[in-house]
Amino acid sequence: MIHQFRWRLLVALAILTMACGASYAQNSLPLSVPSDKKIESPELDPLVTLNNAFRTEYGRARTNALSKVGPLIIVEGNDVVLLKNGQRTTAEILPPIYHSLKAIAHIPFAVFLIFEQLGTGTLTDARIAELQEYRKLIVAAQDSIGKRGFSDAQMQRQRQIIVESLDFFDAVIRRGSLKRNELEGFAKQVSSMLLANVDEAAKVELGALHLYVTNWRHQMSPEEWKNLPVPQGGAVYVFRNRSATALKLLLYDGQGYWLMMKRLSQGRFAWWPQTLDARVPLSARELIILIWNGDPERAQMAQDWRRVA
Repeated sequence: MIHQFRWRLLVALAILTMACGASYAQNSLPLSVPSDKKIESPELDPLVTLNNAFRTEYGRARTNALSKVGPLIIVEGNDVVLLKNGQRTTAEILPPIYHSLKAIAHIPFAVFLIFEQLGTGTLTDARIAELQEYRKLIVAAQDSIGKRGFSDAQMQRQRQIIVESLDFFDAVIRRGSLKRNELEGFAKQVSSMLLANVDEAAKVELGALHLYVTNWRHQMSPEEWKNLPVPQGGAVYVFRNRSATALKLLLYDGQGYWLMMKRLSQGRFAWWPQTLDARVPLSARELIILIWNGDPERAQMAQDWRRVA
């Protein structure tokens, strides 16, 4: 919510700046002004004044709400945030190797998407030229992986992912067409390596999260730590990235944590709680609607008549 507030405030300021610039241009003086003409200053827009007053009150309410929250640990995009005593401490939990593992996993994924759209028809010269340009990007990335901080086992896997992607790419380009079932075979061939990258990226993220939470625990009293909300007892914690294109779900099953993510292929998640409270409870059916990019507030559902948990 805090990042959303900042983003909206910046957009609002940009809009107001452009509006002021347009107003200045429209009301600028001509090159020569008759001396008998009185220049009147433009009146301040009462709607702008009213909106500025709202912003002041919103900022005051937000500060007051945050001062009553805590301690609370939330995840916002690439960051984990500690809210405590009205103070906000932010730490990045996605180190560079996380992004490197994901970026290389995206190479065969992109190859699959490219050729899946082409089908089994013959490639045109123009399309082959485009594919060769994309191939250059893969080769450039291949030359840079030596300085990404991979272990020996990770490095071997990254090289294999890239080599197999390039081999498939080159075979189709040389032939000028895609054979039936050839793409499915490629996907099966690289899938285990992609899942290994995903697994290690998740471990990196959870490891960094554990490190910061452990450090913050030492800054809390035993009572504060005891009352800190954690995902247990069947609760699912849902987080959305800043661009509203992905959701992450975190839950504890009694033995360990589950981390799941859904990223939209296109568009953005249309609904997200608009409240000053850092925590908003959702029922299971509301969560399902949210995951499917619906609006739980507009859904017509019967109310529960007995609490089950």
